[in-house]
Amino acid sequence: MIISSITSLYKSKKFIGNFIHQFREQTFFEDIQIIIIDCNEDDSDYDLLKGFVKSPNVYYEKVSPDPGLYEAWNKALEYVTTDYVTNSNTDDVKAPWYFETMYEYMEHHPECDVVYGPVGKSLKAAAPFYEDFPKELWQCLETNLSTMLVENSPHCMPTWRTKLHDELGKFDGKYDIKADFEFWLRCLKNKKRFDKLNITMGNY
Repeated sequence: MIISSITSLYKSKKFIGNFIHQFREQTFFEDIQIIIIDCNEDDSDYDLLKGFVKSPNVYYEKVSPDPGLYEAWNKALEYVTTDYVTNSNTDDVKAPWYFETMYEYMEHHPECDVVYGPVGKSLKAAAPFYEDFPKELWQCLETNLSTMLVENSPHCMPTWRTKLHDELGKFDGKYDIKADFEFWLRCLKNKKRFDKLNITMGNY
């Protein structure tokens, strides 16, 4: 496996089918290390996932009580074995070329620490990528300390080097919905490089 995906799973029943579909549609599904941390009190999400988690490249773990989104990501990071990692939210949809594109870019640009691109503004819940071409893209800005005052440009589908966490620490769970934003600021303050690709990465 050459690139990893981390997911915090919580009350996602209506998204599970499409969440699985987006991985199956990837150009090299078997090369993705997929790590799912289940934060639900019951098994309603797992019941829809149990066939998928039997895949040899999928790791599933249930945690209780719910630690929150970013602490679930931090738990998932403990199992990452590849050089590159991304988050895969259950209600977002990655384009079929996402993992291959990100992996190849990072492999050929060792100076880059975080890579990202624009995503579509979808109005359809749980729709496959090819069935939902949004009329508008979330046009992310070039990422620096100034533009981060305007928006979190890496948005919902960045890929970053796993070693950043060895150097700068994990996500800070006290920022309930903004811990990724704070981590990118930490990276920027430490002169890490962010590259924006002009390729649609998926739907938000």
